[in-house]
Amino acid sequence: MRKPRTSGEDGFTLLEAVVSLAILSGVIVTIIYSINYNLKTTERLKTISTATNLAREFFQEMDVSGVPDVREGAFPDRPGFTWRLEMEDMSIEGVKKLKLDVTSGVEAVSIETYRLTQ
Repeated sequence: MRKPRTSGEDGFTLLEAVVSLAILSGVIVTIIYSINYNLKTTERLKTISTATNLAREFFQEMDVSGVPDVREGAFPDRPGFTWRLEMEDMSIEGVKKLKLDVTSGVEAVSIETYRLTQ
């Protein structure tokens, strides 16, 4: 038979404490995983956005100075980003398809455009 509790013996049992710690641990692990996933996704999107902007700037520069003789290279102001340009004649005379690949590590962005040539 159990002895009745007095006012000084109120508290949690060991089982209650272990269960509450297990639940709290699960919540903390889920929060840390979620934050880590969001940080990786944000970094990936930042890299893709930078590569897209570099490709657009490349095409704008090409509009001013013409098609470069070199078909691949690196961006001097953005270390780690490289580019490769492919040109293809289309069936319509005077139209070329330009494909620019900008890469950084494992991320890559490809932009295609069509240009009139003289």
